[in-house]
Amino acid sequence: MQTTNHKNTRPLFIGFYDAKLLGIRYLSAALKTQGYHTNLIFMKNFNSYNVDEPTETEYKLLIDKIIDLKPSFIGLSVMCSFYLSVIERVCDDIRKVTDVPIILGGAYGTLFPVESLDFADVVFRGESEEAIIEFADAIEHGTSYEHIQNIAYMSKDGAVVNEIRPLIENITHLAHPDFGGDHMFFINSDKIGQGDPGVNAHSYELTTSRGCPNMCSYCSNSTIRELYKGKGKFIRQREVDDVINELLEAKRLNPGLQILRFWDEIFPWNAAWVKEFTQKYKQHINLPFEVWGHPRVSANLENTQLLVSAGLSKIVKANGRAGDFPRSPCVISDCGMA
Repeated sequence: MQTTNHKNTRPLFIGFYDAKLLGIRYLSAALKTQGYHTNLIFMKNFNSYNVDEPTETEYKLLIDKIIDLKPSFIGLSVMCSFYLSVIERVCDDIRKVTDVPIILGGAYGTLFPVESLDFADVVFRGESEEAIIEFADAIEHGTSYEHIQNIAYMSKDGAVVNEIRPLIENITHLAHPDFGGDHMFFINSDKIGQGDPGVNAHSYELTTSRGCPNMCSYCSNSTIRELYKGKGKFIRQREVDDVINELLEAKRLNPGLQILRFWDEIFPWNAAWVKEFTQKYKQHINLPFEVWGHPRVSANLENTQLLVSAGLSKIVKANGRAGDFPRSPCVISDCGMA
């Protein structure tokens, strides 16, 4: 819930190649609870493999919008290394028009904080809802942010990588991802539009949990899990009512919603949670949905049948062979989690 005590600091977040990017939506929502007015820019349509560089027109649209918004700091979300050349270009262009701090977060910043300082002034690692509020408060009051856990920055003596704070234990209490509103912009096909590009989409994406039970060697989650060793319970689950409330709001803002996609690393398979979820989902939401699963975790026929009865239409397998999963009325597909 947004407070009425508005602050002078105006954060701007930019997400690349995913108009539904949850990371910056969660950070924006956290800041809004503290009275900060945020803006979000989504740059280009979803693309995770053959990334096409923005056109000169699109770069210019981005910089012109930054000049127009006059942000107090600019946050870039970087999921992978495929588009680092784009990040470098954007940072160079930003520094030509403003001297506000550039911060960088996402999986790349978490795994490579020192390398990320080649682009940004401050790097955020791991879950940063609490850290971003502390950083915005420091900017608001003109105080130092160098003590903030989860960040990395350059000092006169070189790169400083601060300690990671404990994991957020109760993720049910987190504000729902920022969704809807004229404080969002979308740049694609040499055009810029105002408004959340997700509002008119046929699908809505969310997570009901944080953390992955697997330690796949090819996936960044194995490294992130080691990073958080001793920092609290890694796998955490939202309460069912909290998930349903988020979906009710999504349906209200997007009456044309047709399908939901749960992007949990592995969709929860706890029997009690699944039973409560399917009952309330059918009653209040009643839309087809997709989940990610794994044969070792998700191979429970009773749970599968309950989820299918509630609208489960597809299980995206993190890895493993299709034959490892029991037959069910839903579609099963393969998807690498690299």
